[in-house]
Amino acid sequence: MEDKKIKNLRELLNSKIPDTDIKKIMKSYEQLGDIIILTIPREYKNLRDFI
Repeated sequence: MEDKKIKNLRELLNSKIPDTDIKKIMKSYEQLGDIIILTIPREYKNLRDFI
């Protein structure tokens, strides 16, 4: 299930964020909810905009 979420997220972003980073972000997102927006690195601005 999580792999499907990650795959969908990658497709929506149309980017090359490494799987490990996506998994960390997904895990943090599940744990922290909206706070994750503050912890995503600046280079992932498209991910911040998506969330």
